[in-house]
Order: sequence, then structure tokens, then C-alpha cells
Amino acid sequence: MPFVKKHYTNSLFCQVSLEKEISNLSETNLVK
Repeated sequence: MPFVKKHYTNSLFCQVSLEKEISNLSETNLVK
């Protein structure tokens, strides 16, 4: 189970990072 939990946490972290990247890209595009 620890492995599954770790995997889930990593996925969640990746998703949050992706959303941050997308929002950063959107802001950059808006500024242009």
C-alpha cells in the first residue's frame, strides 16, 4: 500500500505542477 500511496501523491503533485505550468503559459500569452 505505501507504494500505491506514494504513486498517488506523485501523480497529484504532477497534476498540480502541470496546472501551474498551464496557468503560467496562459498568463504569458495574455501579456503578449
